[in-house]
Amino acid sequence: MAKRQSHDSGHSAFTDHRITRRPIRSEPAQDPRDIKAWKPQHGPIARRNLGIALVRLGQSDSPAGDIEQGVALVQSALSAQDRDPSALEALGTGLVLSGEPTRGLRLLRKAVRADPDRSLYRNSLAAAWWILGEGKASIREIERSIRLEPRLESAYHMLSRVNPALGNRASARSAWARLLAQRPRLLFAREQLSMLSETQPQQGGR
Repeated sequence: MAKRQSHDSGHSAFTDHRITRRPIRSEPAQDPRDIKAWKPQHGPIARRNLGIALVRLGQSDSPAGDIEQGVALVQSALSAQDRDPSALEALGTGLVLSGEPTRGLRLLRKAVRADPDRSLYRNSLAAAWWILGEGKASIREIERSIRLEPRLESAYHMLSRVNPALGNRASARSAWARLLAQRPRLLFAREQLSMLSETQPQQGGR
């Protein structure tokens, strides 16, 4: 069975239309000291884990999240030679979402090299390529993610957004059809495919 992490960073980046500007919170941020590990931790490992948690929570716009502080904590815990893929992925994604996609891309590529079989790391790398305007590189990583985990819904969702933006409208429909071949009972994919089937003939007749 393919390994999963709890948060799809790549998909979050694709659906975040405010990449360089986080929203103003309607409630005060939770003090990071209130976020507790399930067992006592100290030193670099504690900073690493708290930093990853803050980045993840920040991606979901949770009041407890703080991407910038999370990035700072993970950076302080990593050495230059560190090959911890989870930390590298969180740090890279945090930098992408904080408006530093070039630095983020370098770290995400390191995360993928450290753990090339983790499909969601490739989603994150695809998002960084996309934000940097490299659509073909983004599609390449999404397709690699799908090869690793053919039932990963978020990868097809990303593919259905990138291809039309590059002028490949038919490929958006193909993405959902491919997902339905893997997960025929997935209602959301069926709805997306139906909507595209209704709109594409109108576009073609213009």
